[in-house]
Formats: sequence, C-alpha cells, structure tokens
Amino acid sequence: MCIVCDPSRREEMEAATVLDCYGCPDVTHIPLLPKLTYVNCSQCPLLISIPVLPNLTHLYCNRCPLLKNLPVLPAVENVSCYECPLLTTLSAMPLLGRLDCFFCPLLATIPVLPALQILDCFECPVLALIPPLPNLAYLDCSGCPSLVALPTLPTLNTLWCDPWIDHPLNKRFPAARQAALTLERRRLKKLRYVRFKKFISTPAYSAYLNAPGHVGHRIETAQLRKLGSART
Repeated sequence: MCIVCDPSRREEMEAATVLDCYGCPDVTHIPLLPKLTYVNCSQCPLLISIPVLPNLTHLYCNRCPLLKNLPVLPAVENVSCYECPLLTTLSAMPLLGRLDCFFCPLLATIPVLPALQILDCFECPVLALIPPLPNLAYLDCSGCPSLVALPTLPTLNTLWCDPWIDHPLNKRFPAARQAALTLERRRLKKLRYVRFKKFISTPAYSAYLNAPGHVGHRIETAQLRKLGSART
C-alpha cells in the first residue's frame, strides 16, 4: 500500500516533498500537498486527477488510463505523461523544460510553453497544433498525421518529422511543398538531424523541385541529402 492509501502515514505524507505511488492499484487522486517537489504516479490504473501543486518540479504520470488532464503547474520543469489514452488537455506550465507526451491518442494541442526545450509528442494521431516555442531545441513529431504545419522554432537543432514522409497529403503534393517551405522559411540553420532520406526520393518532392515558380533553388538538394544522411 502506498503512502497515499495508508491512513496511518497521514502525518508523514503531509510533510513529504517526494511522493512515489508508482503502480498503486488503489490511488485515485493525488492529495493537495503544497510541499511536494517530485511526484511519480505512473501506472496507477484508477488515477483520475492531479491537483495544482505550487512547488512541484518533476511529474511522472505515464500509463494512467483514466487521467484526462493536467492542471496548471507553475514551477514544474519536467513532465512525462506518455501513453495516457484519455489525456486531452495540458495546462500552463511556464517553467517546463521537457515534455514527453507521446502515444496519447486524444491529445489535440500543445499549450504555449515558453521555456520548453525538449518535446517528444510522436504518435499522437489527433495532434493538430504545436504553438511557437521560442526555446525549443528538440522536437519529435513523428507519426502525427493531423499535424500539417510547423510553427516558428528559432532555436530548433534536432527534428524528427516522419509525418512529412508518411503523411497522406504527400500524394497530393501540398504536404511535400509545405515541408520544404518549412525548412526554408524557418531558416533552421542549426538543424542537424532530419530523416528526409525517404522524403527526398518521393515523386512529390521531385514534383516540388520541378514545379514552375518553385523556391527550391533556395533549398539545395545536396544540403537536404546531407541532413537526411546525418542520422540513420
């Protein structure tokens, strides 16, 4: 029995700064404990809510099948909430530096997170919007078929974007054009890793380069090939 479910440990719990109830089959709510700085409530099958915890810096709530949203967490720096099948909403987290929210099938948007540096949101099939993230350095948005554009990401240096390869719109040319325009327009000069090896060999990409009035001359094919081969 974890500390949350054990009445005899109530006094201990109220003084705690660290709460670990990983895998507890009985916990349904994380109590409002203002002193908490670290919470691990992953794989709690009955967990349905997490309160506003003003001093929390690290939250791990992976694989919680009934969790639908995360509250405002003003001090949190690291959040991992992957494989939560009912998760739909992430709230304001102004100091958040890393967010792992992959394999969340109902997550449609990422909120504005001004301090975010690392975002893993791959395999989120209804994710349609990533806002401008001024400090983002790493983005993995592979396997997000509803995502059809990228925002301004001035500090990005690592990008995984398989949806541009496998996106169904590639068959109709606009997605291929958008992918190329995204690279050119956002001036991702620091970009090191992009899995474009398949993309640049597609008919859609060839059509883009050969289309009248294209801007492909500003995106050297050799440079894209170099980017595509930089990471296997």
